[in-house]
Amino acid sequence: MINEHDMTKSMLGKMRSIKLIKEVVDTENTMGSTETTNQPTETPNTIVILKNGGEQSVENSIFTLWKTDKQTFMDRVSSDVSFTDFEITPKSGSNEGDVKMSGKLNAYDIGFTMNKNASLGLLITTAIEGAQSSKVKLDDTVIKTLNSLNNYYQIWYKDWSEKLENENFKNAQNV
Repeated sequence: MINEHDMTKSMLGKMRSIKLIKEVVDTENTMGSTETTNQPTETPNTIVILKNGGEQSVENSIFTLWKTDKQTFMDRVSSDVSFTDFEITPKSGSNEGDVKMSGKLNAYDIGFTMNKNASLGLLITTAIEGAQSSKVKLDDTVIKTLNSLNNYYQIWYKDWSEKLENENFKNAQNV
């Protein structure tokens, strides 16, 4: 007979093995392709602003959006943060577009990923970069910070929904 702990452990293992976040499409390798199909093959170009903590070369207007988000996050959630990734997938055809921002709240060793894609939403983890998960004491300070993170996410989600709808990212790309 399996106990609840083992069942939960098994379910979490299965969930962790499923890849939830899509990978950045390598458009450079498909540029020379002459293969044609009857279905539209336009893949939205993902604009990578921050990758593994390193800022990438992008157009100034897009870089300004990143800097604004970064500063707003630091003002509203925590200034003790290390951002790791920030990327924009513009709206195109039936694709509603997406924005992803991730990082780590250093004081608590809590990782976060925010996705404009509602099915992914806001995720937090105590197992940063594949490390063993750790225990986090939920004192008032941690709870306040997590509430600030969640409140920031709600505003960030609405803001980026509007930006993807109204801004012209169609020709934007990494430079």
